[in-house]
Amino acid sequence: MSNLEHQILVALAVQKIEETIRDFGRRHGDILKSMGVNVRDVQVLALDIVGEAYEVLEQKAQQLSEKKS
Repeated sequence: MSNLEHQILVALAVQKIEETIRDFGRRHGDILKSMGVNVRDVQVLALDIVGEAYEVLEQKAQQLSEKKS
């Protein structure tokens, strides 16, 4: 897989994850609000977690790439 193909796949995955997080907020927002939870805060937290996971995966991919060469 080329670097460009990898970047495209990652971008599509991130886009899908962001859509899923927004959809979750729309579907369960009323329940969360009734419990006193700020839906936007939950969405931002979820995106932060995904971002951190992405960084770890990129580091691991870089390490594997370096080991192959």
